[in-house]
Amino acid sequence: VWANHSDGTSLSWDFTIEVLEDSDGDGSPDSLPADYDGDNDSIRAPPGLTEDLDDDNDGMSDEDEIANGTLPLNPDTDGDGFCDGINAVPGVCFAGPDPYPNDPNMPLDTDGDGLPDDDSGWTGPPYADEDDDNDGFPDVSEDACGSDSLDANSIPDDMDGDTICDGDDDDIDADADDRAGLISNDLDGEEDILPGIPEEDE
Repeated sequence: VWANHSDGTSLSWDFTIEVLEDSDGDGSPDSLPADYDGDNDSIRAPPGLTEDLDDDNDGMSDEDEIANGTLPLNPDTDGDGFCDGINAVPGVCFAGPDPYPNDPNMPLDTDGDGLPDDDSGWTGPPYADEDDDNDGFPDVSEDACGSDSLDANSIPDDMDGDTICDGDDDDIDADADDRAGLISNDLDGEEDILPGIPEEDE
């Protein structure tokens, strides 16, 4: 920059403008110039700008990410939908921490709801998904009744539509009269000997 005076003298200054990167947009730069002095910042009160210690805002510090082999500028290193750290990053990944941050195939999340299929290695929250295929039937109920808990098109028999499979439902026809899984198919008010088989009349 040059400044010329009317007396013929001139002055000049050299200065550099540096744009500080802020990867996660949180207002704190990823790093500060080596010569930055926050106590003498002409714009901000001390301590001035502070360096962001978590550049991707996933809840895991840059230092820990480097030590763990994950990427400090990518909240979901393996791209499996679970964040490396405990924070959720909208539009990128669900809250972690991902126990397998470098394995895109783990943990499994069959229905994509942000809950892992099981707790294996998980240190969440969130905790394991009780309905892996999101069909409305709990996994334990599907497993007990023979349907596939990882296939939303595979659902167990459910006579009364209460999302409790018939094999696990003490009242499979929702009449509140069944005991031990026995029902009265012939509507005589007497329990049938076996589910679905009317008792013989004497």
